[in-house]
Amino acid sequence: MKIGSKLILGYLLIALFTVFSAIWSIRSIDIVNKEFSRFSRDTLPIINALYDLRFSVIRIVSSTSGYGLIRSEKKSGRTVQEPLEEREEKDQIASGKALYQTAMRDYESLVIESSGERAGFLRTLKETGSELQDISDAIISLKRQSVSGREILEFKERFKELENIFLENTNAAISSEYRELSLRKEIVKSAVRKSTVIVSVISLCSFILAIAIGLYISYSISYPITRLKQAAVNIGKGALDTRVDVRRDDEIGELSNYFNTMARDLEEYGKQLVRAKDAAESANRAKSEFLANMSHEIRTPMNGVIGMSTLALETNLTPEQRDYLESTQKSAYELLNIINDILDFSKIESGKMILDVIDFNLRLTVEGVADTLAPLAHEKGLELICVVSHEVPSLLMGDSGRLRQVLLNLGNNAIKFTGRGEVIIRAELVQETESVATVEFSVVDTGIGIPKEKMEVIFGEFVQADSSTTRMYGGTGLGLSIAKSLVGMMGGGLKVDSDIGKGSRFGFDLTFAKQKEHSAREEMPVHIKGLKVLVADDNNTNRKILEKMVESFGFNVSSVTSGAEAIASLKDAAHADDPFNLLLLDMQMPGMDGEHATIIVKNTPEIRETPVIILTSLGSRGDAAHLREIGCEGYLVKPIKQSLLLNTIMAVLSTRGLHRDEKTVPLITRHTITDMKFQNSHILLVEDNEVNQKVTATMLRKAGYSVDIVANGRLALEAVSTYRYDIILMDIQMPEMDGFEATRRIREKEDDSVRSTIIAMTAHALKGDRERCIEAGMDDYIAKPVDPQEMFTVIEKWLRSAKGEPPRDPAISSATEPESSRKEGVQACPADMPVDMNAAMRRFDNDMDFYRDMLSKFLEMVPEQIGKLVEAVNSGDSGRIEICAHGIKGAAGNLGALRLCSLAQDMEDRAGEGDMTDMSKWTGEMQSEVARLEDFIRNMVEKGG
Repeated sequence: MKIGSKLILGYLLIALFTVFSAIWSIRSIDIVNKEFSRFSRDTLPIINALYDLRFSVIRIVSSTSGYGLIRSEKKSGRTVQEPLEEREEKDQIASGKALYQTAMRDYESLVIESSGERAGFLRTLKETGSELQDISDAIISLKRQSVSGREILEFKERFKELENIFLENTNAAISSEYRELSLRKEIVKSAVRKSTVIVSVISLCSFILAIAIGLYISYSISYPITRLKQAAVNIGKGALDTRVDVRRDDEIGELSNYFNTMARDLEEYGKQLVRAKDAAESANRAKSEFLANMSHEIRTPMNGVIGMSTLALETNLTPEQRDYLESTQKSAYELLNIINDILDFSKIESGKMILDVIDFNLRLTVEGVADTLAPLAHEKGLELICVVSHEVPSLLMGDSGRLRQVLLNLGNNAIKFTGRGEVIIRAELVQETESVATVEFSVVDTGIGIPKEKMEVIFGEFVQADSSTTRMYGGTGLGLSIAKSLVGMMGGGLKVDSDIGKGSRFGFDLTFAKQKEHSAREEMPVHIKGLKVLVADDNNTNRKILEKMVESFGFNVSSVTSGAEAIASLKDAAHADDPFNLLLLDMQMPGMDGEHATIIVKNTPEIRETPVIILTSLGSRGDAAHLREIGCEGYLVKPIKQSLLLNTIMAVLSTRGLHRDEKTVPLITRHTITDMKFQNSHILLVEDNEVNQKVTATMLRKAGYSVDIVANGRLALEAVSTYRYDIILMDIQMPEMDGFEATRRIREKEDDSVRSTIIAMTAHALKGDRERCIEAGMDDYIAKPVDPQEMFTVIEKWLRSAKGEPPRDPAISSATEPESSRKEGVQACPADMPVDMNAAMRRFDNDMDFYRDMLSKFLEMVPEQIGKLVEAVNSGDSGRIEICAHGIKGAAGNLGALRLCSLAQDMEDRAGEGDMTDMSKWTGEMQSEVARLEDFIRNMVEKGG
């Protein structure tokens, strides 16, 4: 039955009960009222007749006895009572008798059929009445006959007795009728009360029935709805197998069936979503692994392309050949940037991008960005200006690698979209406390600007300001999206302001913790404060920035806009006996350029002793030698880094003092500054593999570092106890004492004032190794096979840091973090080639003779190592297998024997996991690969290269 039908039936039953109770009540009361009315109609005439009889008898008695036969009249102002005349007396008695006859007749007619008491009253009254009339007549007759009073008295006594009897009976009859009437009234009241009770009971029953029907209907509706609600809540919480068991043939039953159908569909969709999610996650993992692997695989030949093109550019080439190679190198770098963007986007998308908070020098980081962007800006003829306010603390804690990446991205975009003018990279202090500093970074250009409709979408993925097929500017559209995400991860927000045709400004604020136990702001040397410096630059922005830099050193600065003005100012100061101590001279100026002005200065007696530092935006090969010949003492390529400018000024002044008597003073460049900083650096190499020892030590010595070599952690402890090394390169897996234990022991012996910089060199680059290095007390690590550029970058970073106090809370730099587990060479070189020569030559600095010697030495050692590996496999010693495979892997990787390196890596990983399956097969493949290496070097020797 439908819910509507149930409701109608319930309401109908309630209405029927209510109507029935009302009708029954009305009918009962009506019957009682009719009965009482009928009785009243019968009784009241009897009572009236009795009253008439009583009155008639009283009148007869009164008339007969002489009562009432007196007339009262007023005569002469007073009332006079006189007896009635006989005629009037007769009329009174006749009237009383007539009234009696009428009343008796009425009374008799009303009770004639009655019995019992009424009949008795009737007989008595008739008899008494008749006798009273007779006696009345007798008395009247005797009175008129003048009979003696005694006889009349006897009649009167009887008459009085009959009167009393009649009146008593009349009163008794009246009282009897009234009693009967009262009884009838009580019966009516009782009936009314009974009807009221019955009606109340019926109404109560109707009310209870209504409540019962309402509760039933409510329960029959609300209970299944409540169950449906709870089921919906359960489904909302993910319990998609929830069902509702409501078997009804109404709308609730239909709703339950629909709900169960929906739940089954949702459960199926949920399973499909789970399968789709698993597939998506699997695809995402596969994509991430693919991107990481492809990134690595592409990087390997790309490094070869870049490295070989760099080497080729150092040789004698025709202009056409140089142009081809420079274009090749530029394209290779652009491709490498695209690969990096795709990999970073994949990391951000999968939530695997992790910030590495380390101690860093903010000024060096920002200025390093400007150094990287300078060639691109100079190629387009743009002024690239780098401004780091002197108020900004330098020694901070944060992810310098990601900050550099964001600034590089914004700077690249600014240069790309600027045809003429300038690009300015700024870092300014917003606020500072004892523990943190908030710095505002901005990149401002004078380029084409961004349309308003593109302002909101340029930070989206794969979105470009110009997305047409005829667009002038390339790019993947990922750069700004990645930059915005990285800034957000670092706690800031990337914003942009732009005017079409006037340029754009990208900016963001970041808050950094200050390094503890360090002076966060670099102090300027006291002995050069007050130096008088002249700045000559035609670019207004660049000139103001140079003024601010020089003023921050504590110097007195003046500025001019051309070479001619510079010469005039130098002369005027010399003639006033207040000469300038230094001239900072822009190379490219209209009218008289820097070269022409320098020649004039050095050939004018009164100002020829003024040291000149040339600042150029278009540095090229041969500039340094030419400028040294014309008398320049310093040479810097824009954008000018504040720290480098100060160091150059100090070096120029100190070198000038040392070479005062010589005709030609050495030219100070940024390379000179670097060499002066690191020429006395001493490195300890801790490595057990002889091939790896020689390869790494040779790289370091060619770079100008002093190197000591020890074969294990125990010997490293002895070495550091007798000499304080600037850098310790520590292998991890070594006999007697591994790198972790050696690092812990070294740290235990150090005090707060002296702390060695320890860099791990490990063939492991998996997730978790970074944490192990930190826990052991290491400062950084380099993944094997060692990439020379990566190694030199890491070493230089820590040597720079060593100028002040070493980092208190060491952390691994994100710049050296591998994008994935580095299993080099599984597919890094052709299958028919056992060696990746590009990678090998990059590590050996193209020294083929040295490479052949190291490969031969390796082939002499490796059979013994494989023999130990076979013994470990036969004995089932997984720990020994892991150690032997690790040793082969490192040396093979350094030599570019990537297939052999991969086999050793796989064996090491399997042994580490306790998987000894098919180990003999792996050793057999390694032996075959060693045989291929022997054939390879034999062919190499036979071919003479």
